[in-house]
Amino acid sequence: MQSKFEKYLDRGLELQQANDLEAAEKQYLRALKLEKRHPEVLHRLGTVNVQMRRYPEAVTYFERAIAAEPRALPSLHNLAIVYQGLGRDDDAIAAHQKILTLQPDSAETYGHLARLYEERNRVDEAQDYVTTGLTLDGFNPMLNLIAVRLDRRAKRYEDGLNRLTQMIDPIDRTGPLRKKFLFEQGRLLDLTGDYPGAFQAFTQANKISAGSAMASTTEGTQYAARIDAIQAAFTADVIAGWEPRSPDYTGDNLVFLVGFPRSGTTLLDNILASHPKVATLSELPAVQTMINALHGLPGGYPDCLTSISEKQIAAAQKAYFDALAEENIPDGVLIVDKLPLNLIYGAALARIFPDAKFILALRHPCDACLSCLMQDFEPNDAMANFFTIDDTVDLYEKVMKLWLHYQEILPLQVHRNRYEDVVADFDPTVKSLLAFLGLDWMVEVKQFDKTARDRSHIRTPSYDQVSRPIYTEARYRWTHYEDQLAGAAARLKPFIEEFGYGE
Repeated sequence: MQSKFEKYLDRGLELQQANDLEAAEKQYLRALKLEKRHPEVLHRLGTVNVQMRRYPEAVTYFERAIAAEPRALPSLHNLAIVYQGLGRDDDAIAAHQKILTLQPDSAETYGHLARLYEERNRVDEAQDYVTTGLTLDGFNPMLNLIAVRLDRRAKRYEDGLNRLTQMIDPIDRTGPLRKKFLFEQGRLLDLTGDYPGAFQAFTQANKISAGSAMASTTEGTQYAARIDAIQAAFTADVIAGWEPRSPDYTGDNLVFLVGFPRSGTTLLDNILASHPKVATLSELPAVQTMINALHGLPGGYPDCLTSISEKQIAAAQKAYFDALAEENIPDGVLIVDKLPLNLIYGAALARIFPDAKFILALRHPCDACLSCLMQDFEPNDAMANFFTIDDTVDLYEKVMKLWLHYQEILPLQVHRNRYEDVVADFDPTVKSLLAFLGLDWMVEVKQFDKTARDRSHIRTPSYDQVSRPIYTEARYRWTHYEDQLAGAAARLKPFIEEFGYGE
């Protein structure tokens, strides 16, 4: 006869398998009341919280399961993966290394460690894990993926392409990693001058991304429509009707680094992070948190901005900084908040932080759009517009029209910074940027590649590029793809001329 504990456990599993996750969690919690340190119950509570995307709670349960049973490999494995997703790379590495002490022949674990070290620009350690792991399983997809990346970084292009030939075949033994192999194939073919082949590889990879389960949960069309709605809401008459406000804090030490994705924002982020009087915030959702707070005001966002009170502005500012509470920002520094598509919230940022400055990162529009197509972005509402070149250009047009509209109707403090100028003429270009920010030239800014390598993890597709000294091969890459981009170039011509790329 089953005990109550066993009944709760079995019923929880039935509900979890039926995807009734909250009901399953209740059953597991009832079981936990009966046996508070039972590793299996704690493990299942961890898994059900992962399914509900409650990752901090999942970590707590997995950690408790491991405390109860230190050799619990499933809990260790899941904990390491959740740590990775939360950006807790040191903890993830420690967990994977503990798995190796218990399961030294786990090629999968070697693959996870190789990936973590490669994404942290620690290529020697990554290579060690790849080399050892491949002796255990020569066709392990993750290990081969990292091996290809290391080949590319070491300019062993033919070696990388040969490895890809083994891994991309009609049987598709790479499974869900096939997309990542295609992106790597595209990068290698680009580097070796096979531009039609590269474009085809990127197109195939993006087709897989577009059909993924993660992409199916995004709202790319709605995101683009919201940009149109924002532009329609912020007319010159609306801005003229804003009631004057003088908040206590004006954002005079705050800078928003914005632009279209793949326009050099990560490079600028690391340059500025190298300055001793700057603290950079990279890809954090603080602005979105502030916008969410504005939605809760009478009238909602954006209508609330017309008559927003100083008290409400202070509350919106608090929502912004509360989202940064764990960042440990030093006193007396300039804060640079880098998230490219915060650009669409320019009017709200100007209203809440009237003295904040903006750095507009620019790159040749064709290069920016092509580069978006070449990146293996995690699908979200914005990135879901990068699966084809036509959709990418559509979003570019909407985003940059909105920004130019902001500049026409608002007294924004903006510095335009072109990627091509940074890589071709670093010192005067960066000196001009620093002067705009009220900062003195410091030689440390030229060591941005060391800054990038010293950072624990750069969470953008540029992590491996900004760890290198200045290089110029990405400038005007689009000229190799003129046939594929002919229609895009025609549509982007107004922006090409607006941003000084006409010749």
